[in-house]
Amino acid sequence: MNLSIRANSDAQLHKLLELALFELDRAVHGDNRLVWASSEGEVVTGSTEGTMGSYRFDYLLGTPELVECREKLLEDGFQLSTVRDLSFDYDLYEHPESNQKKRLYFNPAEIREHEEGPTYLAL
Repeated sequence: MNLSIRANSDAQLHKLLELALFELDRAVHGDNRLVWASSEGEVVTGSTEGTMGSYRFDYLLGTPELVECREKLLEDGFQLSTVRDLSFDYDLYEHPESNQKKRLYFNPAEIREHEEGPTYLAL
C-alpha cells in the first residue's frame, strides 16, 4: 500500500489519516462493488482534497504470491473465466485457444489444473 498525506497541522494530519484508513477499510471490506468485482493484482485507490490538506492511497489487492500467480496465468494467455464466490476458494482461468483450464487458489496461492467434476443427471 502507498499512502501520501499533506496536512496543515498535526491535528489535521491525524484526522486525514483516520479518514484515509476509514475509506480503505470500506473499500476493501465494505459494500464497495468496484472492489468486489476487482481481482488480485488490481489497485484500489482513494483520495480527498480539502481545506485540511489531502491524501491519496493505492492498495494492491492480494498477497504478493497471489499477484505473481495471477500475472503468470495472464502472461501465458489465460483469461479469467469464473470469479470466486463464497462457495469456492479459487478463480477459474481458461485459455481461449487451447481451452485448457486452470484454477488459481487463494490460500495458499497456487495454480492447479482444473478437473471437471462428475456430471449428474436429474431423473
